[in-house]
Amino acid sequence: KASALNHGGKTNGFTVPSPRAQAELIEKALKKGRIDPASISYIEAHGTGTSLGDPIEVAGLSRAFGDEMPRQSCAIGSAKSNIGHLESAAGVAGMTKVLLQLRHRRLVPSLHSEQLNPNIDFEASPFHVQRELAPWHTAQNSSGKPLPRRAGISSFGAGGSNAHVIIEEYPQPPRDLHYGSPALVVLSAKNPDRLQLYAGRMADFVLNLPDNDTDQPTLHEIAYTLQVGREPMEQRLAFVTDSLEKMEQKLRQFANGEKQIVGLHQGDLKAQRTSGSSLADPLIGGEAGRSFLEALLLNRDLDRLARLWVSGIGVEWNLLAGRQPPRRVSLPNYPFAREHYWVEVTASASRRRGPVSRRHLRQPIQAARLPIPAAKAAADAGPRRSIEQALIAEVTQILKVDASRIDPAEEMGEYGFDSLSMTEFASRIGNRYKIELTPTIFFKHPTLREFAQYLAEEV
Repeated sequence: KASALNHGGKTNGFTVPSPRAQAELIEKALKKGRIDPASISYIEAHGTGTSLGDPIEVAGLSRAFGDEMPRQSCAIGSAKSNIGHLESAAGVAGMTKVLLQLRHRRLVPSLHSEQLNPNIDFEASPFHVQRELAPWHTAQNSSGKPLPRRAGISSFGAGGSNAHVIIEEYPQPPRDLHYGSPALVVLSAKNPDRLQLYAGRMADFVLNLPDNDTDQPTLHEIAYTLQVGREPMEQRLAFVTDSLEKMEQKLRQFANGEKQIVGLHQGDLKAQRTSGSSLADPLIGGEAGRSFLEALLLNRDLDRLARLWVSGIGVEWNLLAGRQPPRRVSLPNYPFAREHYWVEVTASASRRRGPVSRRHLRQPIQAARLPIPAAKAAADAGPRRSIEQALIAEVTQILKVDASRIDPAEEMGEYGFDSLSMTEFASRIGNRYKIELTPTIFFKHPTLREFAQYLAEEV
């Protein structure tokens, strides 16, 4: 809802906070968000746990909340009693705690608070220390209407830097639990084995949904979340279903490796790029193609949309959802590959060579080197192909990935480049081919294949 920053200015010491500055900070946040202090029912305090810092913080809070606040009406706590002081991560730790409390609508206790600081008169303040797990009740306005749960979060740095954020829960819109039409379920992954494992996770999730929980995700909520809340990847599957039971059945069949599943469409965008069989450009390009897609969405032609999506065609899912889309729900995470990248050093090798230095750790992994037959075949295929293989070798050395994972037709950003590694790549290639290059060249030639063609023409 609102946030504020300020500085304590001159105090009696570098680590001594200013109650006046802290009070002004919180008042600024309340005024900025047009929030009545009485509507805040929890404060996540900075809570240094010191005899001086905590009384000053409570004094600043009390001054900001004013004398009209009912005594001990607002709960206060600190994550530092659980995890200690995380220095620069202390603020985000407090915010994480508040968000989890909002999600579960519970206030968790601050540990080791049986004996309170004798320098803080909590009975004369608007605050009480949260010392037990309890429901987080909503506050009410003057007419008795429930207000959203609100919390203030303070984080103060040594030297006088102060920050305060006010968080408000998101009111869920009314749910339509009686969608009368089938749903289009989509799922994608980076490679076939991840997609198969992902389908198994989703099948287990659907199977284990409780029957008697009115808040459990519906079929359309799950389908909508998969449509708009997941990044579409190269390996794709899609199907139309009208029940969670049928959804679980199809996902289970795919996870078990069954082929020719009725109604389930599957696509491999990488293979389509290689073979040139993609439908995206020839059929859906231009104004006529966009009109065709809009007609499919408006008419809810789900099976045809499924076929197009697995072929790599983008779909405006919000048009399919309508004016009141289903809510987004929490679903199983992506099954990332458990790949090992640590340098293996045997005991005998360690005794011969001594400790592994940083220089050794920075050497390229052996798997990144192109085998001699492959390098020879690349050279025989012409300048572009030879340059392409050299570029792949450079990528594997910089990013420490296996050459088999590098698709020259894929955009380089998908390999895991960041600005620093991209700069290093440009520098290496420039030195190798005696050409001046900057990372901006990759905006014009985003794939290794296009970049290799550029180099072949320039060099």
